[in-house]
Amino acid sequence: MNITRSKLLVGTFITGVAAILLPSAQAVAYSSPPLELWAEAQSPATVQGKGVMVSLPIDYSCTGTGMSLNIQLLQKAGNGIASGYGYGNVSCDGATHRTQVAVTPNAEGRVFSSGPATARVEVWGCHEFYCGNDVFIKTVSLKK
Repeated sequence: MNITRSKLLVGTFITGVAAILLPSAQAVAYSSPPLELWAEAQSPATVQGKGVMVSLPIDYSCTGTGMSLNIQLLQKAGNGIASGYGYGNVSCDGATHRTQVAVTPNAEGRVFSSGPATARVEVWGCHEFYCGNDVFIKTVSLKK
């Protein structure tokens, strides 16, 4: 028991002396710029070709290497719902830009018309060391 206690006391003493005599090193954490992903559907969106396509303006801003846009558009159509999807890829530089994304209705037969619609914009992008995603939902106005 005495040998263990003496070893413990010597170890504690050496650690204390080292802490006093050695210069303290500042902890350095890795710091990388934040990944910013933002996109918002804008009004008015233009219905084209008897409702078989909508040209949807999207304002966006992002940092990183690029961003993917996945758009879902939903609109009440009679007693049903017209829904469709559009996709796009944009470059990132941190500034706000506008792009147009073509949204086409699903094969169910319902087409888009003038009036309100709900746009769901999902974004996905990567920075040098990590990736992220977000979803933005907004009511937009469709016009012919």
